[in-house]
Amino acid sequence: MVDDHDLVRTGFRRIVEDQPDMEVVGECASGEAALEFVRNGDVDLVLLDMNMPGMGGIETARRILGQDEGVKIIGVSVHVDGAYPQRVIEMGGHGYLSKGCTEREFLSAIRTVRDGNKYIGQAAAQNIALNSLSDHTDPMTELSHRELSVVRLLAKGKSTNEIANSLHVSIKTVSTYRSRIHSKLGIRNDVELAHLAMRHGIVERGELE
Repeated sequence: MVDDHDLVRTGFRRIVEDQPDMEVVGECASGEAALEFVRNGDVDLVLLDMNMPGMGGIETARRILGQDEGVKIIGVSVHVDGAYPQRVIEMGGHGYLSKGCTEREFLSAIRTVRDGNKYIGQAAAQNIALNSLSDHTDPMTELSHRELSVVRLLAKGKSTNEIANSLHVSIKTVSTYRSRIHSKLGIRNDVELAHLAMRHGIVERGELE
């Protein structure tokens, strides 16, 4: 399980450890640590927080799936009405849960995904369905997975150099992404980007620097 909050990981661990058919093999507080753990450990399923410092959940999921397609990923977040749920599934993730779900749903999701099926929490599934029917498309759905990761870091006030280091790309590449994102979203600067990202659940108000 991957989450930057100790209390959340403790709660998840206690629920899982009470089950005779499940085992917690490790905990990580960042995406970077999760990549290393999955690379060196025997991991079947990852519970992955979408809103973490550093590279964030979307980029972490993309990299984990890129290095080991056999690992199953369930995205977990307080946000169920933004771009995250659909993106997790589109990139090959296996489930998405709200942090406000019940213990029963939490365990059902893990067992469903473990058995080879996909699981989308009721709230997230409803919002995906509504977005597909609505004339008002979430502009964040127009961005690629990598662009969404860059949006999150830009919105949090990270510098071009910090983003390049976090995503392991060049400064020039980050600048190219920024220009492309501004164009796709129809915005003029990173201040507008931060407000848009917060409105669509990419970052929370407390994450803005």
